Amino acid sequence: MQQIPDTAGDPTALRAINISTAQIEHRHGINHYVGFSDDDVRDQIAAYCRDYWSDWNKDPAPSDRDELIERYFQHTLNEEGCAFSRERAALSLNQFLALSTPVETPDTEKTPHATPGM
Repeated sequence: MQQIPDTAGDPTALRAINISTAQIEHRHGINHYVGFSDDDVRDQIAAYCRDYWSDWNKDPAPSDRDELIERYFQHTLNEEGCAFSRERAALSLNQFLALSTPVETPDTEKTPHATPGM
């Protein structure tokens, strides 16, 4: 039987993990989201939808996360799209910690991307 090396103390050693990802394509570019579960990513997508809800709808945004996402992308379908996927990735502890840090760019001032929910 093959021995699996002990990499617990090595922050550069790769470990396989399952992640959920999503991307939103919009007129300014693409936002990418990463999480450890579908719920993590859906929470991030809902935050994006909530941030931009008032750009096209004066009514309050739905409080239900899934209804909010569905209604937002039904309305903005011609301008924006959202795609979800589930991946298996190999990350080192250092890479994992980098993903855990919110990242803001000029295109994503309201909602940071690549921030797993924790």
